[in-house]
Order: sequence, then structure tokens, then C-alpha cells
Amino acid sequence: MMEKVLEEFDVLLYIKNSLYPNFNDDESADFLRLLCGLKASAGAVVVSKNKTINKSAVFVDGRYELAAKMSVDSKKFSMESLSLKEIINWMKNNIQSGSRIAFDPRFFSHSLLKKIKSELTGYNFSEIDFNSLFGVKKFKRESEIISWKFDESKFNSVYKIISENDLDGYLICDPCSSAWLLNQRDIKTKNVPVSLGYLLVTKNREKLFYFDDNYPSSFGKNIRNLMSDISSLAKIGLDFNEAPAFINSPNLVDIKNPIPDIKYIKTTEEIENIKKITIKDSEAIVKFLFWFYHTENISELDCVNQIFSYRKESRNFIGNSFDTIAAADGNSAIVHYTPSSDSNKQIEKFLLLDSGGQYKFGTTDITRTLAKEQPSDTEKLYYTLVLKGHIAVASAKLEKGATAARLDDVARKFLQQHSLDYNHSTGHGIGYMLSVHEGPVVISRNNKIPLQPNILLSNEPGVYVENHMGVRLENMIVTEERNNFIYFDTISLVPFDNKLIDCSILTPSEKLWLKNYNEKILDNLNLPENIRSWLSNYIKE
Repeated sequence: MMEKVLEEFDVLLYIKNSLYPNFNDDESADFLRLLCGLKASAGAVVVSKNKTINKSAVFVDGRYELAAKMSVDSKKFSMESLSLKEIINWMKNNIQSGSRIAFDPRFFSHSLLKKIKSELTGYNFSEIDFNSLFGVKKFKRESEIISWKFDESKFNSVYKIISENDLDGYLICDPCSSAWLLNQRDIKTKNVPVSLGYLLVTKNREKLFYFDDNYPSSFGKNIRNLMSDISSLAKIGLDFNEAPAFINSPNLVDIKNPIPDIKYIKTTEEIENIKKITIKDSEAIVKFLFWFYHTENISELDCVNQIFSYRKESRNFIGNSFDTIAAADGNSAIVHYTPSSDSNKQIEKFLLLDSGGQYKFGTTDITRTLAKEQPSDTEKLYYTLVLKGHIAVASAKLEKGATAARLDDVARKFLQQHSLDYNHSTGHGIGYMLSVHEGPVVISRNNKIPLQPNILLSNEPGVYVENHMGVRLENMIVTEERNNFIYFDTISLVPFDNKLIDCSILTPSEKLWLKNYNEKILDNLNLPENIRSWLSNYIKE
């Protein structure tokens, strides 16, 4: 089918991003994998009918560079860095002007498409339907809603936008924003428990939800109803950075969605709930550690299944917050590696386990690198340098108003002293029973958002040595304010692997932090007696 499309068009362009149409449980609709063979949460691909080498390209960020090298045919695709600038420059240099470029408007926001077209003025763009192209059948989506008491005040920022801009309504195109506004979650949606669709708030304060076409028609209005409804109104606001380009009408006005800048700051109640849930999640991880160190002949998929079973012991557990990363030995150097039946590997020396859960009420994310055998001095050095960066973030003290960029610098310092680094951010925001990756705060050198109290973040420096090992150490942290300074409370309570720590390069303050952290673990976790006894001895080793 793709060959037939390339008879009519010269190029296929696809960009996988955080737009809601990419929230898809259906593997048959993983278009990045279908186009180039790469399974990733973000990336882009340009497929050209020109079969000359490097006339097609895959664009990936640092998390997926090694995975792309392993899964993408280098004879068909060149490997490029993922950024809009890189995509546009590559197309200018490799795709002849006047070429016909086919794209699916569901996967391009208004802003993104406008930028691409403004830069590639000599090209012809045509809309196609990737579902038809790849024969993707309608996905029968189920729903099970849980909700809290409705809070009308959450809509005040939307009402203000409608009033100030004389709108007939405002369309929320981000399902996490809709879920937050409505105080609802849909536990049948994989990894991100939200109903998929669009929320229209009218000037009369009606709230109309338009469900994705994969839900049964009995649910109510769907996307086809949305197109007719908004065309009947005079002026509709929506965020052009979030709205897919297929939602197109002359009465649309670009106004930033206010909700992401509100919901990332958690309420006191939300923080307390998250801390309770994280204790339960930490207990599941410690049970996994006990199993891991006392069981032989373990595979990556064994680890995926085992950690899921321990999390399920909590009555508040709903499902994973992302597909579990269980990477053995050399696979652990692939930053975001997910095992499959084809790639499943036995663990010989190392395991990198990055996993998380969705609970009532809260979302978790945690990573540990574990050693099955005694590591070498060099391997201990890698691990301990990452640990030193992790402790530096956890124990940081910043003036109120400082940005997370400061944390990124201190996390990398010890690795950079040994000419090492990692090609991903040091941390990300985490939603409240929403996406495990939540903006706008990211612990990266480019983040400009001032830190405030009650932000939930990950702290996850790492180092990756190709074909050898990867180390990533991740806890969840919460920002706190005391005397006009921002501190970071580590709420994940899982020990680090003592076999991998070189205590000789830890400072006294780092050793004290580790000692206090281990005591906090023992004081807060409720574990079976045999596991607690093992944990107590393990921490003291």
C-alpha cells in the first residue's frame, strides 16, 4: 500500500509527538515502527520514493539513538537528530523542490504544520489517512470512568479566556487537561488513564466532550459531531500547539491552553496522596529486589511480569504508567529499551529496571540498575558517579525562583569530570494520575520555568556504555519551600545496589545522605518479615 502512495506522491512525512492521536493502545497503528522499524515514543521519518542511499531519514533524540541503530535499516535510512530545524534542513538538502509531500494531519499541530510549510515553500503538501494507508482497523476502545467531586472553579481560567476574547467557546485538545478539569480518569486507557477526545467549553458554560471515533457511538458525541458543531459557531479558541491540523475551520483563534501551567503545581492533598501511593509502589519494588537477588535464570520479560504482579497487590493499582523497561546487560545501554518476545534476553550481570504505576490516586516512576554478579571497579565507578549526581539533585538548595537548569548542571558534574555524560534530561514532571511525563518543568539545561513548591519531578541521571551497561538511578522528588529557598523531598523509598557503590569516592555528606535515606526506607515501608530482615541486612552491607 505504501508503494502505491509513493506512486502518487514523492515523500511521506510523519512526526510522532505528544499530540493526543498518538495515544494509541493498538500496535497496528504504531506508524513510526511501520514506516522505519523503530519503536519509540517520539521520532520522525521521511520516506522518499527515491531509492538512492540516504534519501530517506529517521530523526531521533538521545534516548533512542542506539535503538535506532539496532532496529532501522541503515541502507534505507540515514540517522538524524530530532528537531524541527533538523527535519526541515534535511528535507531542503535531500528532497527536490516541487516534490509532493504526503502527511496525515492528525499528527501535525496547526503551529507545527504552519512552520513546516513556511520553511518548505517550494513543496506541495497533500493530506492522506495513515489508517487507510496501513489498513488499520477501527480499534474498539473500552471505558471505565472514576471521578472525584466536580470542581467548577477549575474552569475559571477557561471562562476568563472566553470572556476576554469574546469567544463562543474554547476547545481543549489535550486529554490530560480535560481529565484534570472534569476530575475524571478513564482506567481502561493504557498507561495514561484519560478519556480520549476533545472538550468544548461554551460561553454558556456548557461542557461538551467529543469522544475519539474508536469509542462506541453510544458514548455520545464524537469527532464527526465536533467538526459540525464548531463550524456552526462564530469564534472558537484553541491552542494551535495542541490542536491537530485536521480540526480546521476559519473561525478558529489561537489562544494558549491555560491548564498545563496550573495543574503541574499539585495541591497539598494531591501531594499527600502521591506520597502514600509511592510508599506502596516502593514496597512493590523492594519485593522485586528480594525476588531478583534470590532467583536464578531470570529473563527481561520475567522482570516485566514480576514487577507488575507485585504492584497489583495494591488495591489502588490500576496499571502501568508506561511500558516497563527491563534491560539486561548490553541492552541497558539503550536508554529506552522495551523487551519483546523477539528481543527477550537472560540477565547475566546487570539489569536496568525503569517502571511505574498508575494508582488511585497518583502516578509513579522509578529506576534502579542492579548487579547479579560482582561488578568491576570501572562498573562501580560508572554507578557511583551517577549516584553522586543523583544525591546532588536530591540535596540541592535553590533560591525561590531559580530554574531546574541549575539541577541539571549539578547532576552531570561528576560524570563530566570523567569525560562522561548522558543524552537525556535529568528529570521531568509527573502528573497526578495522568501522564508520567508532564510539562512545563523539566530538569534540563534549557528549562526556564521558575521552581515553586508542590511540583512532582523525577531525578534520573544516568550513563550508558554501548554494548556493555547502562546506569540510571531515578527517584521521585517533590519541591518544598522553606525560608524563601526551594528544597527537594525524595519520596521514592528503594535502596541503591550496594555492590555497585564505591564508597571511597563518596564525600562524608553524600554518605550521610545515603545513611539517612536508608533509614527512611526502613522506617516507612511495611514488608513481610523475611523481606524486611533481608532489607535491613542488605542496606547495612
